Amino acid sequence: MTLLLLGAVLLIAAGWDIAQRRIPNPLVLCGLLLGPALAAYEGGSQALLYSLGGFALATALCFPQWALKWIGGGDAKLFMVVGATLGPLPFLSALVYALAANGLLAGAMVLVRRFGPLVGLHIRPQVPMAVSIAPGTALAVAYPLF
Repeated sequence: MTLLLLGAVLLIAAGWDIAQRRIPNPLVLCGLLLGPALAAYEGGSQALLYSLGGFALATALCFPQWALKWIGGGDAKLFMVVGATLGPLPFLSALVYALAANGLLAGAMVLVRRFGPLVGLHIRPQVPMAVSIAPGTALAVAYPLF
């Protein structure tokens, strides 16, 4: 149930990020509240503490990135949803996979920006991070690094 909720939040966030270049706060708040609540329901108080540990780690790692303007606020909060839902170690895997996916996406966008106009293709210059967070999290669930 928890993974279904996380998947839904991530897919909606990715679509919204593509269309609007932002992630709505009510969606993030839903994930932040329901992720730990479902963890507690499914695994008790120990699962809740693990979930809160994931949230704390995500906050500690992503807040400075937001403060330095390396990632957007919605992206940082979406990573916090991932941490709060999966816990600390799966969050670290999701972060590594998402950053790698975002690097690949950025490289592809550079190529499209460079050669796209030759074939009439024009895209916006930003890379929507939520599009990388979703598959990065899926990979972390399927193939954990830690």
